[in-house]
Amino acid sequence: SVQAQNALLKTLEEPPHYVVIILISSNDFQLLETVRSRTVKVEFRRYNNKEIIKAFKEKYPSKDIDNEILCEYSDGIIGRAFSMADSDEYKKMSESVFCSLEHLSDGKGKSLCEFENLLAENAKNKEMFFYVLLSVLRDIMMAGRYGKTAAIQNVQIADKIYNISDRIDYHKASKCIIKVNDAWRLLQKNVNYKLATDMLAVR
Repeated sequence: SVQAQNALLKTLEEPPHYVVIILISSNDFQLLETVRSRTVKVEFRRYNNKEIIKAFKEKYPSKDIDNEILCEYSDGIIGRAFSMADSDEYKKMSESVFCSLEHLSDGKGKSLCEFENLLAENAKNKEMFFYVLLSVLRDIMMAGRYGKTAAIQNVQIADKIYNISDRIDYHKASKCIIKVNDAWRLLQKNVNYKLATDMLAVR
């Protein structure tokens, strides 16, 4: 909070000689300028795809997972890659996302409530959920443009994706991707999850 950062300023200005203060933030723009001006910024390097795959295979040698999905989802972060060890959870989530999108495209009365419930259920796992949502929409968009020659990430629901691309075409899917990215950017700025996802549902 702003109050907590202001309370820290005095300590940052005159820390004890024996103390090294390390502030870790995923969003440094959330820090006050007065805090940033009294600190030295150190960027942590993200792992490349080869390093991600190697680390995952060493920790989970028996796990069979699509390397492309693993690398795209992890975005260079080892911990996020390890969370993909439960690939069954990913598959289940992609099925749920697709089902909800399919109902929305049908225009059924309860479809919006269903989508809102899905958003709420995945609040604690928002990183994976938003990745899956974007991944499924990306597949639909590519299928809408290239048909069955499109390279699909979510191969377990490939036939369903090819079929729905007649209703959610390339342009509709690309617009949805923009909206989802907008909502995700809000969440990265620490906007309240319900507020950000409610705006997504309304759109």
